[in-house]
Amino acid sequence: MMKTNKKRLPGFVALAVVCLSLFILAGIVHADDPPVLTSISITPQNPTMTVGESLTFTATGYDQYGDSFPLNDPQWSADTTYGTLTVDPQDPTKATFTATSPGVAGMMCGEGGTQIAGSNEITIAQDSPVLTSISITPYHPTMTVGESLTFTATGYDQYGDPFPLNDPQWWANPQYGTLTVDPQDPTKATFTATAAGIAGIMCEEGGTQISGSTEITTVIFHMEVGHFYR
Repeated sequence: MMKTNKKRLPGFVALAVVCLSLFILAGIVHADDPPVLTSISITPQNPTMTVGESLTFTATGYDQYGDSFPLNDPQWSADTTYGTLTVDPQDPTKATFTATSPGVAGMMCGEGGTQIAGSNEITIAQDSPVLTSISITPYHPTMTVGESLTFTATGYDQYGDPFPLNDPQWWANPQYGTLTVDPQDPTKATFTATAAGIAGIMCEEGGTQISGSTEITTVIFHMEVGHFYR
């Protein structure tokens, strides 16, 4: 029968206790490591802006435990193709970006003297379309006295695309004719020439100062390819 050396057991127990103590001590020492900056977050994150809009961003540092950590020398940068960035001189953890062109602008803030940085992306959309001009067609026509011609007003936005007219207001020089607005489609108006001359015609969007105009030459006789019309 094999005999167990009972004298060795206390030694094994003592060794296990020492190893366990070292393991616990290492964990305590690790948990007591002083906090250091490990990451930077920029907020608001991935916003959408429109051209001409300004938005203030804030950089916040974090340590290895996920707690906030002060930034001593925040260094900001942004893609100047799409806007300008102004750092707050009173609080350099804040910077204001003003969008100047549509696109996607990159932004970064790093702690000076380190390689620790946070990044962000800003989507810049065009301004919402608004009415900026009105065109009247036909443009500068010639009419004979007694003739009627229908004109159409078309609104356009800042991008050159058609924009609806909600309240078109027409006017024409009554000395040379009469103007009748189409009740079914007020973007159209019919001018009937009553006297020879040059008549002005205008259409303005109600409640704004946006308008379009044209001139109508009214004649008693209209010459066309050698023929006369009364």
